[in-house]
Amino acid sequence: MELPRFNGDDPYGWLAMAERYLDYYELPPNQWVLVASPGPALPPFDPKGFLHWQPEQILDRGMFKKKNTAVTKWLIKWVGLPTEDATWEEANDIIAHYPEFQRIGVFLQISHKPLKSRRRLAPTHHPQPSDKQTEREREREREREIAAAMEHSSNVSEEYPMKGGDGPNSYAKNSIEQKVVVDATKELLRKAIKEKLDLEPFNTFHIADLGCSVGPNTFFSVENILEAVIFEYQSRGPSSEIPEFQVFFNDHALNDFNTLFKSLPQNRNYYAVGVPGSFYGRLFPKASVNFFHSSFALHWLSRVPKDVMDKNSRAWNKGRIHYSNNQDEVFKAYQAQYAEDMECFLRARALETLHRGLIVLNLLGLPRPFVEIVGFDILGSCFLEMAGKGIITEETVDSFNIACYFVSPQELEVIVERNGCFSIERLETLPQHVLKHGAKVAASTLRAATEGLIKQHFGEEILDDLFSLYQQKVEEQISIYESKMPFVLFVVLKRKTN
Repeated sequence: MELPRFNGDDPYGWLAMAERYLDYYELPPNQWVLVASPGPALPPFDPKGFLHWQPEQILDRGMFKKKNTAVTKWLIKWVGLPTEDATWEEANDIIAHYPEFQRIGVFLQISHKPLKSRRRLAPTHHPQPSDKQTEREREREREREIAAAMEHSSNVSEEYPMKGGDGPNSYAKNSIEQKVVVDATKELLRKAIKEKLDLEPFNTFHIADLGCSVGPNTFFSVENILEAVIFEYQSRGPSSEIPEFQVFFNDHALNDFNTLFKSLPQNRNYYAVGVPGSFYGRLFPKASVNFFHSSFALHWLSRVPKDVMDKNSRAWNKGRIHYSNNQDEVFKAYQAQYAEDMECFLRARALETLHRGLIVLNLLGLPRPFVEIVGFDILGSCFLEMAGKGIITEETVDSFNIACYFVSPQELEVIVERNGCFSIERLETLPQHVLKHGAKVAASTLRAATEGLIKQHFGEEILDDLFSLYQQKVEEQISIYESKMPFVLFVVLKRKTN
């Protein structure tokens, strides 16, 4: 009697025959895999005997409606199955079951975590395109789906703008770290414009600063952009005509645009326009903007991942306020939300950017995805300490999360490559010391950025004590705090022509 060979078909039938063989020779279970392994590849059973299909490749992707929500789905080819058996699966489900998953067209790594079911993830009911559909029709359908997803993302985005006004706790008075980054990247910005921006004869040159807040940093950024663009036009000689400039200042509708426009530079050489709305959705007409800029904004997610708020979810973030130093499920929920948000961001900008136009980003990032972020850990400990004293309740802490994600350079490269509309012209890490300014600045900067969010959830009365305690705790462990800070990624993206 010979051990039956697995030919890729009917794995449960093969298992039944193999068990008869192993029982016949009375082999102990701990030798089963050893005996079977010299033959062809075994079917994908996990240690509990559940059939565990492994994803091999992503054949297509799209945004689909699920109840009242738009979700990202991938067309998955499974190991050992033909292409015609590929199924549409929610991207979040694939990422959850295969946490080592990274993709540029194919899986680079495959995790061995078992699925909960004996079968592969159930196929969705979304019909695959028929052979009669033309590529053009498929592309139009995909664009409609993406447009719906961007509209949904824009509509559900949570709005917690920076602290407005010009008081002692305002963002305008407490954004020195952001100003240092604007200054540190000025030469990089100038070089990007000189080497990468196509300056054709335009009547009007359009610039958009996304996540502008209340100033003055947005004005410094715009001044640096204009200075570089005007210099490049002038370097072409006296016959080169300098266009007029229009600058769009974008942030959430609740942003303090009154303070922003009250502080506009008097001697500006551009027309200023306010554009309220989430930058995760459409903001401008097609092919209308020459140059996009955003600084210290894209680490804010459109919303807190829903799973970390669900008590019945494995990702419920009880007693913590962020994914830092946390369980895998919480981190993966944040990671998936960031990937979805950035896809919406890039798709919207792809439609709005002129061909061969530029996007320049200053992003807060980390060297690898899942690392400790001491600043948020300290803030979380402050909330727990106040809960222990009865100032706030544990329930309010359990239901509070900060919607921030700090991307790694490798993750960003995958996201941009997957989108396919932009080339990465530059991706550079700034020295970490540009963000080190001591405990007092750390506390005041964090308060200016999160006061609105904390005030809405816990009430205004805890703010002074909370950030006084935060400053004290940062001072006590300043060396650890500064060694675990995010760094700044300077990113230049160029719109592809096709």
